[in-house]
Amino acid sequence: MHLLPDISIVYMWCIFIISLVTLHFLVFKPTLKILTERSAHTDDLEKKAEDFLSQAKTKEEKYNKRMEETALQGKNLRERVLKSATASRNQIIDKARQQAAAHLSESRRVCEDQTDKARTQLESNATVLANEIYEKLLENNRDE
Repeated sequence: MHLLPDISIVYMWCIFIISLVTLHFLVFKPTLKILTERSAHTDDLEKKAEDFLSQAKTKEEKYNKRMEETALQGKNLRERVLKSATASRNQIIDKARQQAAAHLSESRRVCEDQTDKARTQLESNATVLANEIYEKLLENNRDE
């Protein structure tokens, strides 16, 4: 048995070094480059995603603020419209009541006037009728 290495070990080392250099330049270096680029690209995308999320959050806050302002404006407008409508309704009702009261007063006055005329006419007719009855009774008493 040989304990000392022979020349084949040198060949093996040469093949190993050549294989290592070849693998380094053809496989490891391009692969590491791709992984580094991918990592950098992923970091960029993550940063962009965070920026987009931040912008989206800001826009959402603005949107919610605008929605609250719009809701408040709508509520105020609704209250103003309701107050205006209520005031208008009350004016219309008051005017209608005044007109109804005036019409009722006029109707009562006309009715009282007609009642007075009818009473006066009935009194005059009653007097005439009483005179006619009286005369007829006198004629009947004379004839008998």
